[in-house]
Amino acid sequence: MYIYNTKFLIQGHKVAREFAGKVLVAVPKKKLGKNDIEIVYHGEVMKLEMGTVPLIEMPFPDKYGREPYFMSYFEWCPEE
Repeated sequence: MYIYNTKFLIQGHKVAREFAGKVLVAVPKKKLGKNDIEIVYHGEVMKLEMGTVPLIEMPFPDKYGREPYFMSYFEWCPEE
């Protein structure tokens, strides 16, 4: 299991209009597919099983001029 610590949650309307009212978490695409992922945000934990399909993937330019990187967005659903 891979543990991914995130500093931010994202309001869905900032990603796409259809996600308004949802809270999303972004995970780098390169971290997906190898293992299950445990996402930690301020002590709250959300688990993603290997093969979970993201709501959307978006490319971002690299600030050093390399190839763009992709972020996968999932709805934030922490375990209770």
